[in-house]
Amino acid sequence: MNYIKLFCTRAMMTGETDGRVTVFDAWENYDMLNGFFCSIDKSYMRPKEEYFDGFDQSTWKDYVILEDGKIVARAAVWMYSEEAWEVAGVHTLPAYRRRGYGEAVVRFCTAEIVRRGRKATCTTGEDTAAMINTAKAVGFQQI
Repeated sequence: MNYIKLFCTRAMMTGETDGRVTVFDAWENYDMLNGFFCSIDKSYMRPKEEYFDGFDQSTWKDYVILEDGKIVARAAVWMYSEEAWEVAGVHTLPAYRRRGYGEAVVRFCTAEIVRRGRKATCTTGEDTAAMINTAKAVGFQQI
C-alpha cells in the first residue's frame, strides 16, 4: 500500500470543535477500547498487556465520542517529535458513519496539536478516500 502524508497548521484549520469529543484513558478503560476495535475487526481481540507492550503512553493520547456508554468514534494524537504530532488511529463504528463523528475527532485532535504550537500531520493510505476527505475538511493539505 502506498501512503500519503498530510499536514495542517493553525492558520489552515477550518471549523470549530464541538462538545462530543472527550479525552479517553485507554489504560484505565482498555476493555471499552478493545470492544470498540473488535466491533470494527473481529480478529482484533488482544489482552491489555499485549496491546501496551513496548508502548510509550506518554507520547499517545486518545480522544473519543461516547454514545450509550460505548465508544463510537476514536482518534489519537501521537507526539512523535517536538515540531510535529500525528493524528492517528482514526476509526468510527460502521453504524455511526456519515454523521460527522470522524471529522469531529480529527478536528479535536488537530486543534489540540496546533493549540500546543505543533504542526499536525496525518499519514494514510492513498486509497482511503474517507480519511483523506475528512482530513482535508479539517484543513489538512498533502505534502
